Amino acid sequence: MHKRFFAGFTVAELLIVIVVIGIIAGIAMISYRGVQLRGHDTAVQDNLSKIAEGYNNYFTDNNVYPPADSTLSTAKVQVNRASYDNTATSGAMVYCTNAARSEYVLLARSKSGKAYYVVSEGPVKSFTGTYPVTTGSPTVASACDPLLGSATASFAWINSGGTTSGTWNYSY
Repeated sequence: MHKRFFAGFTVAELLIVIVVIGIIAGIAMISYRGVQLRGHDTAVQDNLSKIAEGYNNYFTDNNVYPPADSTLSTAKVQVNRASYDNTATSGAMVYCTNAARSEYVLLARSKSGKAYYVVSEGPVKSFTGTYPVTTGSPTVASACDPLLGSATASFAWINSGGTTSGTWNYSY
């Protein structure tokens, strides 16, 4: 008599394979999100560097930094809006100057929640303070003054409207 041999998998084997595939997919999704957030951080840092370079060129030509009511076109740059935290209570970026416009601070927060800043001719650094909000506390001055080393004379929010598309306007 011949024994019949059935080729196939048992239910237990199939369940194990499905569980392993699920674990691998979960790890891949978590890794992808981390890579995506690091990409946003890098884009924000790169944008701050480019804006700082534009503002420093403006300073070279005019002996002052741009006024707070200027636009990003003053720095002759475009930014990747999708990389910024554009919540309703917080602007994507805030630009502060002292009274003489001889120094500035540019603060920005990435979608990852990390904030970065650049001061006048310095490099981009991580911001460890509490990021300011458009209304309430902490205020812009409480964030900018320690970085400027003097009182904030004027500031402007860049894209405080909570949108990621269209023209980025200043809000005072």
